This record gives sequence, C-alpha cells and structure tokens, in this order.
Amino acid sequence: MAQRDAAACPACCGSSVVARCACGYRYLRCAECGLQFLDEVLGRSQALQLYSDDYFFGGGAGYPNYLCEAGILIDRGRRYAHIAERYAAAGRMLDVGSAAGFTLRAFADEGWSGMGIEPNRTMAAYAKDVLKVEIVVGSLEEFHTHEMFDLVTMLQVLEHVFDLDAALRSAAEATKPGGLWLIEELDGASPMARLFGSLWHGYSPPSVQRIFSPAALGHLAKRHGFERVAAGRPMRWVSWAHATSLLSYKASKGWMNALVGIAARLLPDELTLPYPGWDLQWALYRKVRSTSSARR
Repeated sequence: MAQRDAAACPACCGSSVVARCACGYRYLRCAECGLQFLDEVLGRSQALQLYSDDYFFGGGAGYPNYLCEAGILIDRGRRYAHIAERYAAAGRMLDVGSAAGFTLRAFADEGWSGMGIEPNRTMAAYAKDVLKVEIVVGSLEEFHTHEMFDLVTMLQVLEHVFDLDAALRSAAEATKPGGLWLIEELDGASPMARLFGSLWHGYSPPSVQRIFSPAALGHLAKRHGFERVAAGRPMRWVSWAHATSLLSYKASKGWMNALVGIAARLLPDELTLPYPGWDLQWALYRKVRSTSSARR
C-alpha cells in the first residue's frame, strides 16, 4: 500500500491534511468538502480480500455472523423501498454490494425486480440459493452490462470500493436517464463522529477506506451527472452481537474492552437495539445528464 501525507480529494479535488489516526492508519480530510480517506491506497486484490468470509463471520470490524442480521437488513431494505417509491414507480434495480441479498429481497417484496453485485462468493451463493435473487459475483468497478436500471442502490458501499471514480462511473452508466441512485453512508461531519474522535466506530480501517460528508457525496454525484432530490438520516437497528463485536474491535485492550466483555456476557446476542442514525446519512440522486457518449 502506498502512503501519502497529502493528496487531492477524490470528490472535489481540494487539498487535504492528516485528520485522524485510528487503529494504526491515518485518514486525510479534504479542506473543501470534508471527505476523509485513508492515506494508504489499497490495490484491487487487497481491497477485495477484505470482504472474504472472515468479514462476514469473523467479527471485529465485520460481522460475527452476517446471516443473523437478516431481519434487521430486510426491514432496512423495505424502508428504503418506500422512500424510493415516493420519487419513482417500482421498476428494475441494481443493488451494489448485495452480500446475502437481503436488500434485494426486501425491494422484491415491494414490487421491484432486479439484480445485485457482490464480490463474496459465499454470500452470493446464499442470495441465489436461499433468497432466490439474481446476483453477479464481482465488483462495481468491473461491472459490465447492456441493461440500464431505474434505481441503483449503494448502501454503505462507497466507503469500501477500491476505485471510487471507476465505481461511480460504472453506476452512472448503468442508470437510465432520469433514474435514481440511493446511497447510504457514514457521516464524517456528524456531531457523533466529532465527539468520539478516533474511537468512533466509523474509523474502521482498512475496511472503511473513506468517510463522506454530505458535501462530498454531493460533489461526487454532480460530477457523474446526478442531482440530489432528497436526503435524511435513517432509523436503524443493530444486533447486540454486532454491536459488541465492533466495540471490542475499537477498544482492543484496557478497561473499555473489559467492560464490553462483561456487557456482552450479560445480554443475548440476538437482542436488537435501536440505533438512531445520528452519524448515518442517506441521499437520493436523480440522473440529469450523461457523462459518457456510449455504454461500454
């Protein structure tokens, strides 16, 4: 991985400075739009390896058992389907970073059809075999199709991609004129992120390669021919098992980790807790112009 002390912002090309150190990594922050991004550039193979089965079943910055999150994630998908349908009739969708297909399943239950992209073969197989949804194994950066979609969903995906510009270019080319992007991301400009500093769960390198501000998402969408039509903060639920896994990862030693361990033993893993979403953001963007003359 190549390290850098400063770099042009990938969202707005503004200047950046070292902003935060977390878990042995450094995040740079753009002085113009507030995007934060790792000073170590991950290559394709390094980035994709992060989403091996260990990410979905190994705990830490990932999940202790992603499949146990089914109910929570399907409910999230239904809420987003209801938001999307305020601005477009149910149609064809592309879900990026589909994992086990829970978002696709939720949208299908609300009348949408479509397909997903997922780099992890185990997750993709579960989606196809158990949930009966269509999944292509691969990355958004390398996705090729002649089909164009009414909606592209990217729920906490852009923080992970290995080539942000290529990923968004591919998403734009796969979106019909007038079609929508639905994006959910951590909000690095939120009061919660500022309050907790390096202990904020969003700083989970190297998996989380970048953390967006609302302004940064807006710059990126505009560059690729999209304008914002709606935005908000999602109401989320989180499993106790996932919460304690993340907390243990952030507090890897000392009294805080011991406290997390005690709490983890007192409550059942299957307990679900409300997460108010103060450090999350969603935004809906509509395609208003094409950024390329032809489909690949």
